[in-house]
Amino acid sequence: MIKKLFALALILTLAAGMFAATRPAGEVLEVRHGETGRLLWEQKVVAGDRFTVSFFHSVARSQVDETYVVEAGGRMVLTESVYYSFGAGLPFDLDPGQ
Repeated sequence: MIKKLFALALILTLAAGMFAATRPAGEVLEVRHGETGRLLWEQKVVAGDRFTVSFFHSVARSQVDETYVVEAGGRMVLTESVYYSFGAGLPFDLDPGQ
């Protein structure tokens, strides 16, 4: 019985070590399932990296692309929005300072 418990503990320790070794160090961008929180995708990011989120606007029924840049400390700043049509809920003019 003790040998089986030791073997199980050893396997769990090795598995935890392998999982920890595969996770990127530093700032990580994660995509998680909205309802379950299950991790769907992850990528290590550094200051200056850019990424685009594309989605289908439910009211205007058109694609929207938003581009973000990663700043120091992992802060994400929206730098560009591209709308492929005009419609309700979509901006058509810039506010002061934008």
